[in-house]
Amino acid sequence: MLFGTILGSVTSSMLSGQFNDPILVPGIGSWRGIGGGVLLMFGARLGGGCTSGHGLTGFANLSVQSIIFTCCMFGPGIVVGISYN
Repeated sequence: MLFGTILGSVTSSMLSGQFNDPILVPGIGSWRGIGGGVLLMFGARLGGGCTSGHGLTGFANLSVQSIIFTCCMFGPGIVVGISYN
């Protein structure tokens, strides 16, 4: 799965013509990005799954804490995603 994710990402960026862009997010270097990814994987493993899965499952169960968490998690992600497009 890890190999497929990396291969898919590289293929997508090459086909879109953005593969040679060394800085995808201004101010975030490659090593900081890799470090953040490692910490994210560690946290997901420690928590027994991904944060999105836990948030969406709790949201479906109408858990108030999960609804608040999911809005706080996806809200900034959507804003950042829209602002860089």
